[in-house]
Amino acid sequence: MKKNKYIWSVSVLLSVALSSCNTEVDFGYEQGHPLGTTVKFSYGLSESAGKECPDSMFVVASRVINSWKCAMAVNTDDFLGRYIYNAPEREEEKTDTVDIVEPEDTVAIEAFSWDEPDGSGNALEKFCVRSGEYKFFTFNMNEKELVYDDIMDYLADNTGEKKFQQIRLEYAEYDRNDPELRDGIDMEYWEDYNPYANYVMTGLHPVFFDTTTVKNLTYGTETEIRFSPNKITQTVEIRFDIKKDFGKGAFRVDKVWAEMSGIPYKINMSRGYLDVTNTLKILFPCTLTDGNGAFADNFDNNGTVGCWSAVEVPGFVENSSSAAVTGPGIMQIVVYVTMEDGRKRKLQGKINLYNTLRKAQTVKSVGDGKNYVKGGDKGLIEVRTVGIDAESVRTAPSGNVKTDRWISCSSMDI
Repeated sequence: MKKNKYIWSVSVLLSVALSSCNTEVDFGYEQGHPLGTTVKFSYGLSESAGKECPDSMFVVASRVINSWKCAMAVNTDDFLGRYIYNAPEREEEKTDTVDIVEPEDTVAIEAFSWDEPDGSGNALEKFCVRSGEYKFFTFNMNEKELVYDDIMDYLADNTGEKKFQQIRLEYAEYDRNDPELRDGIDMEYWEDYNPYANYVMTGLHPVFFDTTTVKNLTYGTETEIRFSPNKITQTVEIRFDIKKDFGKGAFRVDKVWAEMSGIPYKINMSRGYLDVTNTLKILFPCTLTDGNGAFADNFDNNGTVGCWSAVEVPGFVENSSSAAVTGPGIMQIVVYVTMEDGRKRKLQGKINLYNTLRKAQTVKSVGDGKNYVKGGDKGLIEVRTVGIDAESVRTAPSGNVKTDRWISCSSMDI
């Protein structure tokens, strides 16, 4: 997996903590009161968002003037949490002087686990922070799917050079042979006929985000920050039919896997911008349907097999050319079939969805040639019917340039 990880040594933690500490009153604490104010968090979720929202999320507290930051992990149901960055000293260890953060009280975001406490004791209902004017924001916790390097850079920056408006979440990037990616992918003998980019994790979860206006936390008070996270991804349904040709023998469709390319993997959280200069791909299984739900295909009765799937992504970007055979906006399928004589075969094909994606508009340009925004909370991609026989995916005849065209890639007995 191509994924940078922050490994925080004791020396790094100490240097960051020391750069965050100062004994001047204007930093929001006084002798004997090293922090000055408390804050608690809650989450207000709509019924639909509540079903998808993760059990716990990150919260970042960022003081606007005299920069100081800390981060917590907070449950979205009981609102209890723990510090994960820049935790204060524990209550029983407080002195009359300002102390540095102890290394065991802080963990890297990617290392955080509710099953492996961060050293700060029991889950907390409220958190101590230095008084001042704060910006708060919250976002997903998912170390297999997301990379937090940009956020860690932001937390560690006390110069003010790293702006909140610049922070991006990135999807973790996987090579096609990465064991973590392959775990749970039921695909044998498949070839990648669009090898321009790596993959995001299969079965992505929704990404949620919320932020607040600047809040003034005065000395000695307790403030509740209530978040109402919104999805910054969307649920995209993908549908297509397989038209079976029995001219070369009867066969049954056993399973279908597909791949879609063109996923913007860098999300500017505050603006919702999707950087489309580089994109990734996703693999997903298809449910076989007859219009009334899932069914097992058979050898003779089903001339058409419906395929359906849904993926949670920022969206899909079309290719720059309708004639391209690699790059973003390409869909590949792997169809596994059983012949009437018992032989099993794998059939592969692909299609440039240039026209289909332009119609679907799962993403929309902001006009700068680099950034897009998602088209909505839900998207639908209806792909042209693909014809197959017992031997291969059938290449559609070339014709109208406004009609996307299936191309046969390979087939083999397995």
